[in-house]
Amino acid sequence: MVGTVVLAMLLVWVRKQGSFANALMQISHSQCAWGASFLLAFSIARDLGPVVRGRGSGIAIHSLFAVVFLASLYLAWSYYRTMHDFIFGLDRDFPYSDRIINALESWFDRRRPVPSGVFKLEGEYPLVGIVCGMAVILFLSCSGFLLGLIVSRKSNGCNYRLRP
Repeated sequence: MVGTVVLAMLLVWVRKQGSFANALMQISHSQCAWGASFLLAFSIARDLGPVVRGRGSGIAIHSLFAVVFLASLYLAWSYYRTMHDFIFGLDRDFPYSDRIINALESWFDRRRPVPSGVFKLEGEYPLVGIVCGMAVILFLSCSGFLLGLIVSRKSNGCNYRLRP
């Protein structure tokens, strides 16, 4: 019942935004949506996901979680640099993601030329920010799901296992 109400509220919100594309743009810029995607995936995996058994499977999921979570943090940092630091110039080398951001911006810029008589002030950095924000949501959802699998404590029909 609660899931149906939440889904209905989500659909009303998307309808209020005017289109699905506008809703995605709003979500990609919201750090609250980033956290909600992590928590939703975590709770789904923890309550409905399979139980990870065996040492090899556990190590593989722990390693995959570490890689995906670090990638989501790097993407969040890239989002910040795309949305707030592009004015000062993005020209730093690794570990900064400036070269990737600039390459993606110029790729979008070539595919969306301006009509004659119009001058672009900011290029396609807002579009790169949307892409980075959606990638953060995707990677945080994956890391939340993996963390939910790690902490899943199902045993014999009981959701929680007490340890002595």
